[in-house]
Amino acid sequence: MTRGSGLSGMPESPRPTPNGPVARNIPSQLRSKRSSERPTTTSGRCSASKVDNGKTGANTKRDGLQACLSLLAEGEAEMLVIARLDRLSRAVADFDTILKTADKQGWFVSVLDQKIDTSTAAGWLAASVTALVSEYERMVISERTTAALAVIKASGRQLGQPSPIPVELQRRILRLHSRGKSASAIARTLSIEGIRTPTGKDTWHHSVIVDLIRRQAAS
Repeated sequence: MTRGSGLSGMPESPRPTPNGPVARNIPSQLRSKRSSERPTTTSGRCSASKVDNGKTGANTKRDGLQACLSLLAEGEAEMLVIARLDRLSRAVADFDTILKTADKQGWFVSVLDQKIDTSTAAGWLAASVTALVSEYERMVISERTTAALAVIKASGRQLGQPSPIPVELQRRILRLHSRGKSASAIARTLSIEGIRTPTGKDTWHHSVIVDLIRRQAAS
């Protein structure tokens, strides 16, 4: 299933999209945790397939993931199959919580691109290490981006597009803000005075004022 979400009772192996997880139901004879007969992504049937279209893996409160976790908690499925680890979680703490929940409730996690299966001790270790490395890489990228922006700022170059608000009006807005006026109050004042917005409209929106204030704070 490539878009949306749905339920499936077909015996075929699930094919989760890069955007969503699959909850898999394992036959009762394969339910023994880390035993000689472990559940796999090719045994049993697909209980549900959920897609988190456009939602970041950094947020574990996604509807698709939560629906699958509910099925697993209720015992209606015994394995969560995910296409990529970063589609399950992008934070080690969140992933660790999911693993602990899985261990407590008696279900497993399978990550297809890494060939990870937490029904084995080796699979559980591989999943934990992979999540840790992924978070480390994101931290390194964030540090490099912050350092690059600092260099640009120190050189006096402007970040992003210049404000479309005339310079004199910018100064007035910033003076009003420094005197304690909120962005909404400033927007109302400009609208009442008949000062047109940069796009030629009669009514100012507070978000335009907030954007200018943030630009000034970052400069």
